[in-house]
Amino acid sequence: MSRPRSLTPIDRIVEGNAQLKAWNDRRQREQAMFSTLRRVLPRPIAERLYITISDGSVLELATGAGAIASVVRQRAPEIVSALQRDGWQFSGIRVRTQPRSMPLSLEKPERRQWDSVSRQPLVALQRTLSPGPLKAALARFLRNR
Repeated sequence: MSRPRSLTPIDRIVEGNAQLKAWNDRRQREQAMFSTLRRVLPRPIAERLYITISDGSVLELATGAGAIASVVRQRAPEIVSALQRDGWQFSGIRVRTQPRSMPLSLEKPERRQWDSVSRQPLVALQRTLSPGPLKAALARFLRNR
């Protein structure tokens, strides 16, 4: 049996690829900014924000709700001063309302066809159950189908 090659640590892979390194640096920078935002803003508001542009002198944030954007705009001076205390050199904040597309989980599920094949496992289960409320409920369910 051949010996498997040793795996390269993920941090070495990221550091060796310029594109991955740039993305990782941006992710770390944004995580540091979010920790400041979480200290300044209430949790329900901070959780619904994401950073769109963090380069330059204006930090651009986006959210899916206008009410969240309004609260962040009102607290912008407080946010900017907190970011400056933590070493970020932003002179202002721009907030955009950008509704996200509907997640897949909210789409209507595909209806499954109910036939004798899908009924058989439930019938077998109902036969093996001891008398009780679960067996009675399963019997009612099968009777109505």
